Order: sequence, then C-alpha cells, then structure tokens
Amino acid sequence: MTAQLIQMRQATPEAVALGAMSRLLRAGHPLVVAFSGGKDSSTLANLALSAWLVARDGG
Repeated sequence: MTAQLIQMRQATPEAVALGAMSRLLRAGHPLVVAFSGGKDSSTLANLALSAWLVARDGG
C-alpha cells in the first residue's frame, strides 16, 4: 500500500488520469465526456481520446 502511494505521488496527475481511464476502457466501461470547448473540457476530451488509444493498442 505504501509503495503504491509513493508511486502515485511520483506520477503526474495526467498519467494517473490516463491510467484510470485506460483501465476502465479495457474493462469494457464507456467514457462519457461533456465538451463545452473550454480549457477544462478540452483537456478532459484529450485525456479520454488518449486513453482510448492506449486501451485500443493494448497498453
């Protein structure tokens, strides 16, 4: 447990989010993103698309 916390603290927030989204996609769960065109939703859409590519390629 402690080793996991240390690894999470060393990972960037983007890497943690990408990993979580990729795991959900590989488990068969869909991702739903509401897109308004702002910086937050643009970042989330980019992460979701990146996670889809990682999951599709088996990463």
